[in-house]
Amino acid sequence: MKGMRLLAVILLSAHFAMLECKWNMAQKPYGIKKFLNTSFPIWTLYTTQGAKPRCEVDVVKYITKNSIAYHHFFYEGGQRRSIIMEGAFDKNRKSRIIVRPKDGRLATVNEIVYLNGKCMCSVIRITIPLLPNRHLYDLRVWNRFVASKDIADCIRKFNKLEPRGHSIYNTSCKNIIRTPSSVQQLQLPNPSAPRQKL
Repeated sequence: MKGMRLLAVILLSAHFAMLECKWNMAQKPYGIKKFLNTSFPIWTLYTTQGAKPRCEVDVVKYITKNSIAYHHFFYEGGQRRSIIMEGAFDKNRKSRIIVRPKDGRLATVNEIVYLNGKCMCSVIRITIPLLPNRHLYDLRVWNRFVASKDIADCIRKFNKLEPRGHSIYNTSCKNIIRTPSSVQQLQLPNPSAPRQKL
């Protein structure tokens, strides 16, 4: 009898512990800084239909507690383009960052709406302040995991939020950051290097 009571107490305690864990996970906001703080190039695999050109990739130049700068590569009209983007992390909402071209004024708000457990992929909602009711969605993935089955949860979430989405990535896209000029310009970090603590 005592053994049964002890077992019941253990099971009940485990149940409440699981509920507490799920509650904490549900309440914890996704931190966009955690996803961006990587030495891996970050690819856009899927995006809102008609929203973006082919082969988009971001390579972080530096990241601090409050800001980030990164090289943004893409193909437009068959030509390789490169823009330096600068971003400021929202102090009140860890899920958001405001980004703009270094030499431009048009800013966009990038908000992470889903981040998988290993931080290898995310779904990001993009909003232009002048058009607050118009949203675009990206599925972005660390370079190392673009072909991984572990990003299936991100794909499902993206398709749920953006049923009209389409792919802008294929294996030939990697050439955009493998040319000698881009490597010299970027001085790509060692992918095996640990993340810096912010």
